[in-house]
Amino acid sequence: MGATSSSSAEADRLLRGLSPKEIAEAEKGFEDLRGPDGVITPATYTARLPGPCRPLPQALGERLFRVVYEVPEGESTVDWVQFLRTLLRFKGKGSTRHAHDAFKSHDDILACSRSFADDEAFLSAVERTLVDLLHGNKVFMTDKPATTGTRDSSLDYEAFRRLSRVLPGIFEFLSLLSDPVPREPALPTLQYSLSATRSILTPPRALLLSTMLGPIPWTQVFHSDKGKAWPMLLSSLEDKHPTLVLVRTAEGSIIGGYSTAAWYRSAKFFGGGEEGGGSSCVFSLHPRACVYPSTGFNENFQYLASGCTVNPNGVGLGGARVRNFALFISASLDAGHSFPSATFNNLHLHGGEASAFGVDVVEVWCPSSALEGEGEGGRCNVLQNEKFKADQVIHGLAGKFQGHNERA
Repeated sequence: MGATSSSSAEADRLLRGLSPKEIAEAEKGFEDLRGPDGVITPATYTARLPGPCRPLPQALGERLFRVVYEVPEGESTVDWVQFLRTLLRFKGKGSTRHAHDAFKSHDDILACSRSFADDEAFLSAVERTLVDLLHGNKVFMTDKPATTGTRDSSLDYEAFRRLSRVLPGIFEFLSLLSDPVPREPALPTLQYSLSATRSILTPPRALLLSTMLGPIPWTQVFHSDKGKAWPMLLSSLEDKHPTLVLVRTAEGSIIGGYSTAAWYRSAKFFGGGEEGGGSSCVFSLHPRACVYPSTGFNENFQYLASGCTVNPNGVGLGGARVRNFALFISASLDAGHSFPSATFNNLHLHGGEASAFGVDVVEVWCPSSALEGEGEGGRCNVLQNEKFKADQVIHGLAGKFQGHNERA
């Protein structure tokens, strides 16, 4: 790498702390970042920073250069040895601590989010959550609002760790930016059945959910503007997994849920254990951005009922019983509710104190690969349908439904 004998010896010593795979990645990363003079400069570094919608502000890029590589004032280059030191420091600290060192500022986090979208509604939702984290406001159901919170514009480490839970897509982007070799985020591809402008799931909102959706194509399989019919929604869900359900409420909130178990009709919760629903979550995207992953407290992940005379007909996720869901959409597709739940430790997803909301638009998405070979049997089987019918009979005879109690 054009080093002197003393720096070459130091580089050899540092390389002993890396695996062969890490060494190969380091050599490639340094080669990509360095300029004609054989060193990394603010200009060559900022040119490699990802910005899917627009470049990061130059001042932020130059500040990241100094923070990530610990470049002293008065210096403006990073050689091979200093680059290796940074890699080992990154490896020892871990991505969360390293990202926090680079992004403590509320303004810097917001500037990075802006590189993904020129979308004021998206940025406003992210900023609202950042303000809650800064000031110790209630984010999860079990939180106790702090009597005093941070009053400056920097997140402490605990607040930053909470950011990694409630804004996982933003946190992933910050981690990739603070890596000694900045990397592009792996984003899903969205295939709309309607125009993107009429759809709830925009590319910036997909960023917030990207750690769940993954870098694969997702297809919009239901949009209520094409027909607000319960049988169509049922058909879009049954047998499919994973799925993304989004709702725009009559008041303008945007909320939803991500489910990892295959959907089938049932008069009670399902998705636990081997059914694979443990990675499910619910979320709010507007006016506040917040993701609520499953807590492990119970396995009340999914609910899909139609034709019941006692239990509610509709689609639901999370909750203590089948009448108090973390998210529920009635089979009429014009009403729903959201209660705080131990399943996801969520607040009211749509904001405010009331649990009920009116429904304006409903969307369902699933991986495009899940649509291949749909007519070849799928996962829905006779046993599941017969189990649903038996549940209806039993609950009808009982005259009421005894919901699953939350268990410690």
